[in-house]
Amino acid sequence: KAWNISGGRFARAKRTLAHKCFDEGDFMNCTKHLDDAIHVQPFVTRAWYLKGLAHMHLQEWDFAIAAFQGCINHDDDIAEAWANIGAIYMRRKDYVKALPILEEALRRKRDSWKIMENVMIVQLQMGLLRQCISSMNSLLNIKNKTQCSYYGKELRLLSYNIAQNNATDGENDSNKIRLNEMDK
Repeated sequence: KAWNISGGRFARAKRTLAHKCFDEGDFMNCTKHLDDAIHVQPFVTRAWYLKGLAHMHLQEWDFAIAAFQGCINHDDDIAEAWANIGAIYMRRKDYVKALPILEEALRRKRDSWKIMENVMIVQLQMGLLRQCISSMNSLLNIKNKTQCSYYGKELRLLSYNIAQNNATDGENDSNKIRLNEMDK
């Protein structure tokens, strides 16, 4: 009602409706309300962030990335927006794009075990063994915050890749296996 009375100029009303829709799991209407709100007030970073989350729930990855980039354009210190973009690239298995974005997220939120874990997994997928060991060490140093006391699958893969690398003296990357191949 406030939106209609204001002639489509009271963005807070649309953001409130968007939050209500998000909480109820109505992500499509959430994004529509946020589009209206952002059109009127484009500098509200939380609106961009919520829009990105809603698009992630809808599995609309390109729209989610665009929304999180809108969030970052207005406040580049929001580590979670960086991390979500990185997570989308991880989901797409585009590790080359994911790694620098996740590292940017980690620079903004050093104590986040979730971001550190994603950095470590991407490094492992890319075969960046030294960096992966360093990330795993950092992750284990903050393990009291993690839900997983150790990373058995990742350690096995890391050990295997190091052994293969030593056996071939790093000449051939074809012996490297990826994390998703460990499940086979």
